[in-house]
Amino acid sequence: MTTKPSGDDAKREALRHKLLQLAREEDELAHAEGARAPYWAACPPSVQGHRAAADALRDVANRITNSAPAGPQARASVLFRTSDPVRSG
Repeated sequence: MTTKPSGDDAKREALRHKLLQLAREEDELAHAEGARAPYWAACPPSVQGHRAAADALRDVANRITNSAPAGPQARASVLFRTSDPVRSG
């Protein structure tokens, strides 16, 4: 007997895919901006910013892959590194 992935799993995978796509785009921007600078010049700060953004996007994508929390509050705590899920009350 095989089981179909749940709607949440499909959404999580789609979000992960989009985050990885955005990370690749940030890497490409960093490469293009770095290539425009003369070899003797310092690396533009925007290159470091694009690289940091790409790393952050990949980090979030990996956390989505490595955890499957139970509810929306738990998902928010995983995505945004909060120590305590938001409590309703």
